[in-house]
Amino acid sequence: MKILVTLILFVVSACSSVNKPQPFTDSLAYKNNSSVISVPVRIHLLKSNISRDITAVASSEELEEMFNVVNLIWKQAGIKYEIESITYLNAYKDEQYVEAMSKTSNLTRQQKIGAMNKVCNITKQSDRVLNLCVIGKTVNGLGGIYFGGRHPKVIWPTIAKNGREVLNPATLAHEFGHYLGLKHNSEEAIYLMRGRGNNMRRNGQYEYILFTEREITSSRKVAMKLFE
Repeated sequence: MKILVTLILFVVSACSSVNKPQPFTDSLAYKNNSSVISVPVRIHLLKSNISRDITAVASSEELEEMFNVVNLIWKQAGIKYEIESITYLNAYKDEQYVEAMSKTSNLTRQQKIGAMNKVCNITKQSDRVLNLCVIGKTVNGLGGIYFGGRHPKVIWPTIAKNGREVLNPATLAHEFGHYLGLKHNSEEAIYLMRGRGNNMRRNGQYEYILFTEREITSSRKVAMKLFE
């Protein structure tokens, strides 16, 4: 009987260890090229005189803490995001953005996103840094968005859809992935580029988030091209 109980406990323990998520390890793509790629990030904190929902409220300490988590996620790819500077940015055409955020707005989804792109108008933008515009609220409760084109940027909110002030490092890490050319994938929910609001629902356990080997190889190539 004692032997049988011991055997059952061993099987249960083994099953538990199989199902429990495991923290990532450095990928082969990174191990084969051990240099860490540094990506400089220029943070633009948006401010508005007409709407608190536009103004970003985040201290340098909070931003540094978020970047620590972002870098924990990206460590497996050998990419590190470093805050180059933090500046304040006056909202551009914030009246239009207030209209876009209104519950009674007749604007289409694309028009609302276009208004969000305009409100974060970064003049004299340097393409030798990753430009991050931090805003109060996004339209449609987006957890973040990447805008490509000649002057790419990431827009990331400090206020969640439910009105709570919250900074989500997983959505920021996800949008940085888009900046480096990654697209949404159809992998399991633990993968960063899964999309579909997946990262907005994360509650800690950032050390378990994964990339595919192809994503790591691709993002490293783009990062080296843009920033080295």
